Amino acid sequence: ISADKKTLEKRYEENTEEEVEVKDIAGNVTKVKIYAKIQKEAEYIFLDKSVATLDVNGKNTIEIKATISPEDAVIGKEIIWTSSDEKIAEVEATENGAIVTAKGNGIATITATTSNGKTAKFMVNVVTNAQISSEQYLIKDEYIENVNVNTTVKELIENIILNNEEDECTVYDGANEVKDTEKLKTGMKLKVGETEYIIIVRGDINRDGKITAIDIAKMHAHLTKKEILTGIYEKATDMNLDDKITA
Repeated sequence: ISADKKTLEKRYEENTEEEVEVKDIAGNVTKVKIYAKIQKEAEYIFLDKSVATLDVNGKNTIEIKATISPEDAVIGKEIIWTSSDEKIAEVEATENGAIVTAKGNGIATITATTSNGKTAKFMVNVVTNAQISSEQYLIKDEYIENVNVNTTVKELIENIILNNEEDECTVYDGANEVKDTEKLKTGMKLKVGETEYIIIVRGDINRDGKITAIDIAKMHAHLTKKEILTGIYEKATDMNLDDKITA
């Protein structure tokens, strides 16, 4: 009870119900029911995709789904979507996420921000009349990036969108064709028609298709400038596709 005896403060556990009696100056008693319910706050926001390559004149839209954790959060559950450059890609909110539409060549970052300030980002590379595009991979110049360890040849090809459906996709390791069930390694090449794309598997720096202590040691050596990585090896070290290598 406060010093002026006018305010009662009491700490309750979550989802508690209690009936109390309140007496006024005249001695009248009123029964009051108190319900204590804690409103959870959004702690994280997750997107079901992290990167895509869209074609203005081909596959030019992609739907992103957003999930807030905890699922029963009340505070911060509203999401605001923004694009870093609407001349490259526009974003429109939907019931469960957003739709991104390609507008012009370049790379744009789509940001989802909850009303309490939690963020998640999605990178989109927009091209025009390209041979291939993808809802999962960053296809830039002659490289296919954002390929995860343990991805098979079949899974890669299933996530490649062909501008010309008559083109055939084949993966090679050097001069040897790789079977559909085999797992990808950094440096393998996807041949589409007569064009070749170099596959970059995230974290696979030594080209064995895995992330091991050897890869971590090579990354550390690069960061400490003992052994500078270049080319596909440097790209395999860039885990978040920001053209930077950080610890």
